[in-house]
Amino acid sequence: MADRLKRLRSETHRRQWRQTLVDYAYPIIGKMPVSEIETKDVLAVLRPIWEAKCETAARLRGRIERILARATVEEHRTGANPATWRGHLQEALPPRSEVQPVKHFRAMEFRDVPAFAVELWQISTVSAVALRFLILTAARTNEILGARWCEIDWTEKTWTIPAARAKMRRAHVVPLSTGALTALREVEQLCGLSDDLIFPGKNGKALSCMALLALLQRRMNRKATVHGFRSAFRDWCGDEGEVPRELAEQSLAHAIKDRTEAAYRRKTAIERRRKVMQSWSTYCLPPSTTVVDIAQARQRSTAA
Repeated sequence: MADRLKRLRSETHRRQWRQTLVDYAYPIIGKMPVSEIETKDVLAVLRPIWEAKCETAARLRGRIERILARATVEEHRTGANPATWRGHLQEALPPRSEVQPVKHFRAMEFRDVPAFAVELWQISTVSAVALRFLILTAARTNEILGARWCEIDWTEKTWTIPAARAKMRRAHVVPLSTGALTALREVEQLCGLSDDLIFPGKNGKALSCMALLALLQRRMNRKATVHGFRSAFRDWCGDEGEVPRELAEQSLAHAIKDRTEAAYRRKTAIERRRKVMQSWSTYCLPPSTTVVDIAQARQRSTAA
């Protein structure tokens, strides 16, 4: 347990990894010698929650499998792993697709983004600027919230997301459009460069993802999700921007499943992607969009 938990990046993930075992596995198999745990015992843990809490149950199954695999390596048990899914438990439990249909993030239609931008660009808060930057870079929420000034190259006009924070565990270079650069200058005026975090929240900690969601759904009364802007960008690439599939996927930092394709596409095509991101910025911010000068806005607020 200790060896596994120290490899997890998030404290929340570490807590969940441990707590699911405490809540569901330990009461049934927690005191059993690992050498005696059989398929029926694993099923006794999983069946009561498989349909009601399928996501939790699926993760729990994987954790039990890893613990028993480690026990085999340490020579505490022998034989097949009773928590294996493929060719084993899948014959006894319904697939997740049947009990938990895939729910996609609700996305704003890309055609609605320019009108939304007109409204968003009038709000001069850290959350609002973070959401602007997220939209214009098509980045993931956690990548935005953890962004640091040292990752910005003003000369090359790029933002490098380090492998430690990237979902695919590899560094991703984002070419910054004029709109994205403007957003950075605005948050610099709001917060300065004293904090390493680009979008700091209260007490110097990173801005919460709920701050962006609250801005979008409560203050601006939109039913879309923050993550859904990535879908809006992808739809724009295919339907409006005439962006080749490989460039769109690279811009979203998606993994290439085809190993042959991945081998041939080692370069990041950053200059080609720069044109894509600039076109997306131009689409989101038509000439009619009024961009707020944060410094002037603050002066007017102080004077009032």
